[in-house]
Amino acid sequence: MGGTTLPEVNKSNADYQNFICGPDGVLAKWTRMHVDGWRLDVADELPMPFLREIRERLQNEDCHVLIGEVWEDASHKFVNSEFRTYMAGDNLTGTMNYPVRNFIVSLLQANNETEEVAALNDLEKLVENYPKAFLENCLNNIGTHDAARIKTVLGGDEQLVALAFGLLFFFLFPAFPTSIMGMKPA
Repeated sequence: MGGTTLPEVNKSNADYQNFICGPDGVLAKWTRMHVDGWRLDVADELPMPFLREIRERLQNEDCHVLIGEVWEDASHKFVNSEFRTYMAGDNLTGTMNYPVRNFIVSLLQANNETEEVAALNDLEKLVENYPKAFLENCLNNIGTHDAARIKTVLGGDEQLVALAFGLLFFFLFPAFPTSIMGMKPA
């Protein structure tokens, strides 16, 4: 501990990518040990060809879960002016669903009907933007090590915290979110 900097890895470097995806690389080692799903921290900092290579390698190992940490609506994500095609089916299978957390917080902190409708509209946009299979593979969360604790965000109100978790668990059901959006399941 006590370090003030972290080393920077050139994620486009072929040796680094081979270290991760090669026949004796990180992915091969852990999938042989029966790891059957992966979460990539700051996935939007990885080059898209590398994300595709990771996904292909995992599929070859019969591992089909690749969740990336992407804080925003992943269907409209740009990194360094490059559109990120997370929904294409050839890289991530889902993301950390921070937009759902943001929806829950916005809804619980809404002071009037206008703010409640705005929160619901944000959720509706997310549902419309994400293909069903992608949405169902997202990791919905109410908090992580990267976000302020939900109890702090909600002013220490334990009833609101309980409601936040209730809403989160509601979104884990297969019918999510068609039941609240008035849509019929496909």
